[in-house]
Amino acid sequence: KRGNNTNVIPNREKFCSFIATGPGLANNRQEFVEKLSKYKQIDCGGSYLNNIGYNIPLGLNCSGKIEHNNNYKFAMAFESAMYPGYVTEKICDVFKSNCVPIYWGTKDVVKDYNPKTFINANDFENFDDLVDYITKVDNDEELYKSFFKEQIITPQWIDILNDPNKIFFKNLADCI
Repeated sequence: KRGNNTNVIPNREKFCSFIATGPGLANNRQEFVEKLSKYKQIDCGGSYLNNIGYNIPLGLNCSGKIEHNNNYKFAMAFESAMYPGYVTEKICDVFKSNCVPIYWGTKDVVKDYNPKTFINANDFENFDDLVDYITKVDNDEELYKSFFKEQIITPQWIDILNDPNKIFFKNLADCI
């Protein structure tokens, strides 16, 4: 569990994983993989840009992807498109693998996920600057460890989930 100061920081030998079936509507995945691959190899285990020789099986609840990513320090979580509020399972699956997500998508992601626990492409002017930062994190053990010392979800969600009256969920049920 992240953020409780008792968690073990994963010691991973492999650098970065990317699993996707296509380029996404934004069509920027290949550009980023090519740029980051100039630093170190990105293992692409989906049908898109595959370079490991096989496709990672889905498994139960995407467990194949999660188990595969357990071998990596970083994993790309690139949404198919950037729409306000559009956050899919991609970043969650990377968190489940206990590696650092490299996220590209909506700026709204920080409403749900603590920005200190992932690398957010929105924080950078361009992919070159993003690659420079990832390189820095990869080479600075203390900086890398810092991503594991915080709660993954934002304080707002911690409050919602810990509310004994479950007001948020009652309101949601009323709307449905």
